[in-house]
Amino acid sequence: MAGIIHHPLKPTEVKILLVCGIFAPILCISTDILAGTRYAGYSFTSQAVSELFAMGAPTSHLVVTLFTIYDVLLIAFALGIWVSAGRNIALRIMSLMMVGNAVTGMMLSNFFPMHMRGVEPTFTDTMHAILASNPFVLLTVGLGIVAFRNWFRIYSI
Repeated sequence: MAGIIHHPLKPTEVKILLVCGIFAPILCISTDILAGTRYAGYSFTSQAVSELFAMGAPTSHLVVTLFTIYDVLLIAFALGIWVSAGRNIALRIMSLMMVGNAVTGMMLSNFFPMHMRGVEPTFTDTMHAILASNPFVLLTVGLGIVAFRNWFRIYSI
């Protein structure tokens, strides 16, 4: 059959990968809320999420662990999109951008956490700032707008 792209995954496996796209953002938001409430004195309005996993933060281990799981779920979702995309180039590129976003997130939280406020900045803080400006997020949303119509396009905008 010309024009059809085959992959080794069963339909049920693809669905599981795509469902990871539901659980990933739920885990991300839940992690922020849980850690923010467990960090005495943390302010959701005046402090960055990065401070929840800063070096020496009381919630660092929890947040790094849960954000790493989030990033793995995001990669699984991206794989589900990739194998479902067929010949849709925008979806294929969008899935690659999602992987880039997840890899950047893993590097950010696992290797380049920022220091807590009041500590002299070092190389890890510089790298944290660079990685936190993650361009993959905007590219993913932009490609989602191109690839989809109707409600998802409105949601993305």
